[in-house]
Amino acid sequence: MSDSSSRSSAEKIAIDARKAFEASQLVDVSERNIALDAIRAKLEESRDAVLEANKKDMDVSLYFRP
Repeated sequence: MSDSSSRSSAEKIAIDARKAFEASQLVDVSERNIALDAIRAKLEESRDAVLEANKKDMDVSLYFRP
């Protein structure tokens, strides 16, 4: 992946994250907290799998670093 395409991907992710944040502000605080608690619980439940996948990604990115 070229530097410009990875930058474009990073910019798109940042823009999408900003849009998601702005949309979340339209949701009632108690509903948003329920959703965030559910996300937190799922991340905690999946912690080991997420960390293992992240390690694999890091290993691959080090291998393909220019």
